[in-house]
Amino acid sequence: MSETAEKQVVGNLTLSIVWLCGGTTADIIPTPQVKFNMEQACEKIKKQHIKIRVKSPMLLIFDYMKMEISLFDGGRMLIKNVTDNKLPTKAFVEIVKTINVPV
Repeated sequence: MSETAEKQVVGNLTLSIVWLCGGTTADIIPTPQVKFNMEQACEKIKKQHIKIRVKSPMLLIFDYMKMEISLFDGGRMLIKNVTDNKLPTKAFVEIVKTINVPV
């Protein structure tokens, strides 16, 4: 299994992006970690008419722009079904803005 990694700077965050599963899954890890309340994040995502598939204190899983997003406590996102390598960063930024995390 080959993985490729890249780094991108978005605002005050450095995103480590590791491509998994033949380039269709992006694992995005922000540095520093993103601080947010998972319960409030869930409510804010629902207000965007996004259906939450899985909700736990440490993880939310939902569909966004035809991709499956796993949002972990700390801001890590596992983004599946990626069709364009620019989409994961765009989705990350839009989601953290939705949950009111300054970037």
